[in-house]
Amino acid sequence: MEIKRMQCAGCGAPLEVWPWSSRIQCPSCGAVYYVEKDQPAANGAAGRPQRNRALNEAPDNPAAVVLVPREKGRIDLGLRYAPAWWYDRDLSHISSGEIRSCSSDAVEFEYNKPYYTSGPRNDLMKKFGDDLVMPMRFFSLLSRLTGERFGIDVGTMYLDIRPVYDRQVYSAPVYEMDYVFDAGRLTEPDSYFLSGRDSLRRRGDDAKGVDRAARDRFYSAQIERASALLKRYGIDHREEIRYSAPSSELFDTVLLFGRKIKDKYRVWHMRFRDWRLFKDVRPEDADTVFTPEELQKALRIGDNECVEAIAQTIYKEMAAEEEAELSAREKDGIKYQTSIRTDGKGVIYSRNIFRNGTLSNCYSKKVSFNEYGMKDIDDPLISAALLAHILARCKGYEKQSGSVGWDVVDLKNGSVYIGLSSMTKGIYRDWI
Repeated sequence: MEIKRMQCAGCGAPLEVWPWSSRIQCPSCGAVYYVEKDQPAANGAAGRPQRNRALNEAPDNPAAVVLVPREKGRIDLGLRYAPAWWYDRDLSHISSGEIRSCSSDAVEFEYNKPYYTSGPRNDLMKKFGDDLVMPMRFFSLLSRLTGERFGIDVGTMYLDIRPVYDRQVYSAPVYEMDYVFDAGRLTEPDSYFLSGRDSLRRRGDDAKGVDRAARDRFYSAQIERASALLKRYGIDHREEIRYSAPSSELFDTVLLFGRKIKDKYRVWHMRFRDWRLFKDVRPEDADTVFTPEELQKALRIGDNECVEAIAQTIYKEMAAEEEAELSAREKDGIKYQTSIRTDGKGVIYSRNIFRNGTLSNCYSKKVSFNEYGMKDIDDPLISAALLAHILARCKGYEKQSGSVGWDVVDLKNGSVYIGLSSMTKGIYRDWI
C-alpha cells in the first residue's frame, strides 16, 4: 500500500482527506479542492448515487448547475396537549359533542353532559412534559456543541375548555354551514347536569351538577402547571381564544293536548385557550434544560472513542447521499427523507425516496454498539446526547471537506431528520 502526502498548492499546509469526501478545504488558507471520482458503472452497480439518479426518467444535460440554498424555517415538533379525542384531530371538524377533558382529576364534558370520574386516567400534562424532554435536550446540547441556533415550533396546548351555549333559541337542528356564529351571544352556564329536558336546570333524578367555581379552580391549577412547564424550558407562547364547531341540542318540546307542536333547540360550543408554543434554542439553554449533573454526563458521552468511529460511519452515508441528491437534482414530486436514530442497540441511518407521496426507494444502515464492546442504551438522556454528538462531529467533517452539508429539519418519535443545506438546480440555454 502506497501512502501519499497531500498539501495545499497555495500555502503548502497539509491537507486532511476523508475517504468519502468530494471536496477538500485547506484549514490554513481556506482554498477548496474538488476530488475527481470514477463514474459509476452504467448498470448502477457502483452504488447508491446511481440508484438515486435512476429516479430521473431521461438523461439530463443542463448548460450549468447551480447550488440553491434551502429555505430554513422553524422546526415543527407538532406536540399537542389536548383532550384525548382532540389529540390527532383537525379542530375545524370537531363538534362540542365530542369533547373530553384531559387530566387525572378533570371533569369530562360532553357539551351539556359533564361528570366527575374517580377511575384511573392518564395525566396528559405529564405526558406532554415527557414528550418535551428529548427534543429540548437534543437541540440545546447540539446548539452547545456547534454554536448553532434553532427555531422550534413546539406545538399547541388547549387549555380552559368550557362549554358555552347560544342564547338564541332555534326551532330546528342547526348545521354548521347554515349557522351564523356570534361570540357575543354565547354564555357559560352556572352549572351542568346530566339527563333532563333542559340541560341547564336540575330536573327530577338528575345526577350531581358541576358548578362553575369548581371548574374555575381546576383550570386555574391546570394553567399554573402549564406555565411552570413552559418556564422550565424557556418556551414562549401566543394565546388565541377559539371555539369548536356548533352542536345542536334538543332541550324542550312544546305539547298541546298531548300533540307535539314545536321543538326547541340550543347550540353549544366549546370555548378554549389555544396556546401556540415557540422556542429559540441557543447554546446557553443547555445550562437550564439540564441539571449540572445531567449536562456533565451529556458532555462526557462525546469523550468516548467509539462516538468518533460511529460518526465517521454515519457521515460516509451522508456524504454518499449528498453526492447522489446533488447529482439527481430536484424533480417535481420527488422527496428525499434522511434520518438518524438510535434503537438502544445501535445508531440507524435511513434514507427514503418518495415519488408523489409513495415510497419508491429505501436504504438503511445500522451501526451496532456491540461492535465496539458497548452496552445497549436504555437512558433517554444518553440517546439524545449521543445523536447530538454524532451530528456535531458531522458538522465538523462538513467544514473540513467543503461539502454542502446538512441541516436538522425535524425531530419525530426519536428520529432526527436532516436535509441538505443546498440543492442543485439545472440551468438551460434559451432557444432564442
